[in-house]
Amino acid sequence: MLLTFYRPGFLPGPFYAYTMKHIKKRFLFESEQNLLDESNETFTTYDANDLKSPSSVFKGKEGYLTFIQREGGYTYGAFVHKIDGREYLFPIPDPTLIYFHNAQIHLEIIKRERKNLLTALDIEKGLSETGINQIFSFYGAVSNFVINLFTALESFINQRIPDDFNYVLVSKKSTISYNKKQIMESLQFDEKLKEVLPKATGKIINTTSPKFQRINELKIFRDSIVHTKPGTSNTKYDELIKKAIKFNYRESLEAVADVMNTFKKDYIIECDCGRDF
Repeated sequence: MLLTFYRPGFLPGPFYAYTMKHIKKRFLFESEQNLLDESNETFTTYDANDLKSPSSVFKGKEGYLTFIQREGGYTYGAFVHKIDGREYLFPIPDPTLIYFHNAQIHLEIIKRERKNLLTALDIEKGLSETGINQIFSFYGAVSNFVINLFTALESFINQRIPDDFNYVLVSKKSTISYNKKQIMESLQFDEKLKEVLPKATGKIINTTSPKFQRINELKIFRDSIVHTKPGTSNTKYDELIKKAIKFNYRESLEAVADVMNTFKKDYIIECDCGRDF
């Protein structure tokens, strides 16, 4: 499956396309260099090659950041977690990329299930058991896509705000300062994306562009799913159903990728493994 994204999109400059299969999966602590500092007592070192030996026992400390060294000095950060008395080693993935990847997977499912749904619900053919099943398959995929994609964007915004950043609002009557924790917990999504993130990173986005409008539409759709409310008409949920059929999922995915790549260069890129997923 090939996805087409357009970038930079939010900044002046050439407008060009690139294609990608699934995105490159990254971890929060990873580097081609040796990240270990032997003087830091909070780090536990571990040679991942020892995993090949069934008799090897990892003596890590639960709650400590552990670095796994692989061939060529490549390093992954992980943590140790004890489950039912046994220790396990968990590399720490980038959750933003997990959510984005989940949305990307469901893009193709939505395309397929939408086609199957409309075929099964053709009024001239009547409603079959297949049609009933297709309804659940389609709306399940839609919900997964929308919620995961918006969650990816929220997660990304929180990640890109520096830990020591303060967002200051000055008016004639008061000056209010928010630290990172207060930003994440108190401010609305729109303010964090349009005001906080540009100030925190020095990057600029065009909030009047058609692509940014896709972000607004995604948020509205996400809110209507997460806070589902029946309408006042006899059909109750007809507007939500119509939106699910007509929503532009591909352009929403592209818009979110553009925002992320604007604030962090080449963050959403194609994996070079050669596999679709």
